[in-house]
Amino acid sequence: MDTKFLQSRIDTLIGMIDDERKFLVIMWDTWVWKTYAVKQVVQHIQNRDKRIYMIDDPTRKAHLSSQNLKLRAPEDWGTPYSYYPLEAMARYDYAVFDDFWSSWVTEAYIEKMLYWINARMEKWLKTIITTNLSKEKFDKFEARIVSRISENALFITFTWDDLRKKTTQFISL
Repeated sequence: MDTKFLQSRIDTLIGMIDDERKFLVIMWDTWVWKTYAVKQVVQHIQNRDKRIYMIDDPTRKAHLSSQNLKLRAPEDWGTPYSYYPLEAMARYDYAVFDDFWSSWVTEAYIEKMLYWINARMEKWLKTIITTNLSKEKFDKFEARIVSRISENALFITFTWDDLRKKTTQFISL
């Protein structure tokens, strides 16, 4: 990958942070460089003294499976909500949800997702979502979630060749 090319894409993303829409949905047609690029955007936001919470789909699902994806109970109100991923997703100035819909979906997953999406929409908090889905595939998932995200979103698509496939060697013996 040409590093100047990648940096130009990162600079483009950084320039879109202040777009008036609530959701930035970044669609990559390859797995390569997505999380790296988003972490560069996160660093830029942190340099602006904004509170940002980043979580990826597999980690979020692990929290859900282990019953850790919950809101603070009254006795926990003295504890920072950064220890409660669901509450952090709903309250931070910026939230980054990496690898949107990269694995299985359950009714509990949908319920928790709707909670933090609704909370962010009500407070007009910026949310950055990354996915390897095309817009067509994105639109086929759970209708309530897709509808809420799409209501006020800027969809950005990045395309380039998968570098992993370019460096793969096949040997016939």
